[in-house]
Amino acid sequence: MTLRRTLAIVGPGVTGLGLSVAFWSRVPDRIPIHWDDNGDPDGYAPKAVVLLAVPVVGVLIGWLTSWAVGKGNAPRAADGLAFAFGLFDLGLHGMIIAAALHPENKLAIGPLIVMLGALFTALGAAMPHLDQNKWAGVRTPWTLADEVNWKLTHRFAGWTMGIGGALAAIAGVALEGRLAFWAGFTSVMIGSLLPVGYSYVIHRMRRRPGTAR
Repeated sequence: MTLRRTLAIVGPGVTGLGLSVAFWSRVPDRIPIHWDDNGDPDGYAPKAVVLLAVPVVGVLIGWLTSWAVGKGNAPRAADGLAFAFGLFDLGLHGMIIAAALHPENKLAIGPLIVMLGALFTALGAAMPHLDQNKWAGVRTPWTLADEVNWKLTHRFAGWTMGIGGALAAIAGVALEGRLAFWAGFTSVMIGSLLPVGYSYVIHRMRRRPGTAR
């Protein structure tokens, strides 16, 4: 494993653990771990579990992402995605700590949706660089069976996921509360699901008599 990949995977998690240590004595013994779509807490857990588990989970997700995406794909795409997931986890960790310090334990929905949008924008940027594989990407029966379908679908996914992420980030800045949450969530979901339908359309087109294969 290269130094760049190690830093991409471990760096955000180590930073998150540093945040946990810095705020350990300031947060209560039980802190919020789940919120509704308006940012109001509806679930709590011991602070030791939350402050230690979230950074560790971020490292594990980064490692799995790097391992899965790195199979036959450009190393920079794998490292970039691992780092993007790590930064998202680090941002979420910081927001959990901020919510624990908030008098009402409220989560800031706007910044959360901005982070989600940034994550999906990064995913969109990586999509066109993914080689055909069974671990990462738009894995439909049609993309897995046809390399041309895979390439066209992932080029399309780069646009839809990038645009969906950008719209989500705008929603997180321009809107508040439930409206920001649902506008942002809907944007990234549409951007993620459109390529699935697109892969089927490509499949049908390539099955037509006389169509180049």
